[in-house]
Amino acid sequence: MRLLRGLWLLGAVILLGSLPFFERMERPEPWEAELEREGSFYATQGGFALPGLASAVFALAPPTPEGPVLLDRRHSNERRDQDRLGLVGKSDDFKGMARAFSMLPELRDYGLALSPVMLAGTSAVVLNLPSGHRPGFSYTEVLALVDYVRAGGGLLLITESSNQDLHAELLQPLGLRFGFALPPVTVAEDREELLFSHLRPAMFRAEPLAGHPITAGVHHVVVQAAGELRGPEGWRPQVEAPLGPEWQVLLRGGRWADRWDPKDAGNFQGDLKPGAKELTGARVLAAARLFGKGRVVVVSDQSAWTDAMIGMEDNARFFSQLLDWVVGKEIKERGLPILRTASPSGAGGCGDPSPQGFRSLQALVQRVAAHRDWTESCGPGEARIHLPGSSSPFPQDGRILLFQDTQATVAPRPDESPVEHRSSLPHPLLRKFGAPPVQVWRSEQLLDGDLPFLPDRSLDVVLLPAEDFRNRNLGSEREEPTRGLPTRQEAWRTALAALAWLTEE
Repeated sequence: MRLLRGLWLLGAVILLGSLPFFERMERPEPWEAELEREGSFYATQGGFALPGLASAVFALAPPTPEGPVLLDRRHSNERRDQDRLGLVGKSDDFKGMARAFSMLPELRDYGLALSPVMLAGTSAVVLNLPSGHRPGFSYTEVLALVDYVRAGGGLLLITESSNQDLHAELLQPLGLRFGFALPPVTVAEDREELLFSHLRPAMFRAEPLAGHPITAGVHHVVVQAAGELRGPEGWRPQVEAPLGPEWQVLLRGGRWADRWDPKDAGNFQGDLKPGAKELTGARVLAAARLFGKGRVVVVSDQSAWTDAMIGMEDNARFFSQLLDWVVGKEIKERGLPILRTASPSGAGGCGDPSPQGFRSLQALVQRVAAHRDWTESCGPGEARIHLPGSSSPFPQDGRILLFQDTQATVAPRPDESPVEHRSSLPHPLLRKFGAPPVQVWRSEQLLDGDLPFLPDRSLDVVLLPAEDFRNRNLGSEREEPTRGLPTRQEAWRTALAALAWLTEE
């Protein structure tokens, strides 16, 4: 009886699979055959589906800009949308994306298969760096997403460089239907004027292209280890294939596409040196298109939207306007105060991890801003933190920190005295040793050389020696300062106290 029942079930499956209204999607081929052993998603990719089912559901309950945004968890490894910078450093909290996703008024997590019923009535779907070590996209999910966008929904795909998580193969079924491919490359740059950090050839300023709502008012976007978007035939690293005319390029940059060698498992970004077999010229880093009544955006870098980088240059504005466009309506951000750091570009700036740079100080600024519920920015504009070489304007009033080199030009007038102020934060260094006082000057008490300092402003100013707060003294941005030398701990305590004063109510 069991045998007969099994044969009947097998026959029914074969019969249903042969009917014309059922289709089967073949799983994608890896660009290197040996990669197939690495991706567990191959076991669940593809399968059968019933075309027309999703479109029928969306005809009854179409996507709407007023609906929630659905964040897919089934195909991604990490829950970065909920991770935020803490006041005390952790090794991995720089990867958090809480600030980026907090722009959305309603974000709904979903960890099961993407069915038409779950997509109905939502505004957009976000696939945040899908991983080949997670389940693959079934044919039902692929058709559901395609019909969802066609019916008016938004789709945001956040990807990365190379093929570290096999997301290129995982997303290939969607890429073929929407018209893009993700080759296993890392976009790199070596022109000094475009590098955000001269030690990191994959961290550079990308060029936004005008003519799209997402790039309106955006001047620079900083990316780090970004991948590339090409046309569907460009999924192999050596094949140049431009996107089709239905796509509008949002960001491009870099000087070459650095190829990843799958045999070098220890480095998913390649050697970051231009080679004879690597494609050169500015690469496409982000693009958008209309599809039916809906919208699709693909960005090839996740790092740019993390809490550690979204404050750089115009990254936050770009991502905010991207969400507006994908969702289909303007999303109003919370009006939080901005803690902006002004610095020179490249070497010696707030993103420079070299010994003379200020990346560690800027990481502390980011942590304090997150703790105080401020937004943080590192780039041009009116700033309350000024590093040496900055040409950004000062605010009209309020508090500022002014870091100066040994040849300081701003100094107190003779016979003037500062006011000592103590502010604290719940940081182990300040709990253990207490917060040192900061000396606060009024702007009218200061001279810039022989001239009054900012006579048209009314500012409270703390003057700090820049040399004490460079990376060579503070150490690594991920270092735990409570374990450092006494001189290093003292510099951290002073920086914490100054930032506590700057951001207190």
